[in-house]
Amino acid sequence: MGLDSGLFRSFLRYLLDDLAFREYRFIYRRTVVQDIAEICSAAGLGLEDDTVEKLIKEMMQAVSKKVSTHFGQPYLNTATIAGMYRIAMKELAEKLRVPPPAKKQDTGEVPKKPWWYADLTDEP
Repeated sequence: MGLDSGLFRSFLRYLLDDLAFREYRFIYRRTVVQDIAEICSAAGLGLEDDTVEKLIKEMMQAVSKKVSTHFGQPYLNTATIAGMYRIAMKELAEKLRVPPPAKKQDTGEVPKKPWWYADLTDEP
C-alpha cells in the first residue's frame, strides 16, 4: 500500500480531525458536539435533523476555502483545524439566527496543560 492510497489519506484525515477535536476542547473548554447541540437547541432543531448535517457540511466547506496554512507548514495543523470548527460553529449559529456558544469559563474540568503534554507525561 503506497502513501497515496485512499485508505492512508482517510486515516490521516481521521487522525487530524481527532487531534483537532482535542485541541478545540482545550482552547474553548467545550466540545464541538456540545456547541452543535447548544446551537441546535437554541434554534429548535434536533441533532438528528437532516438540515443540521447539511448546514454543518456547508459551513465547513465555506470555512475551509478561507483558511491558509502557516508559513513553513504545508498543511493545516490541529489548532488551525480547531479554529475552522469554531468559525463554522459561529457561522452555523448566525445562519440559524441564534447566539453563538460562548467560551466556557475555566472550571478545572479540562486540564490546563495541553492535551498532548498530559498524554505524554502523566503517569497512568
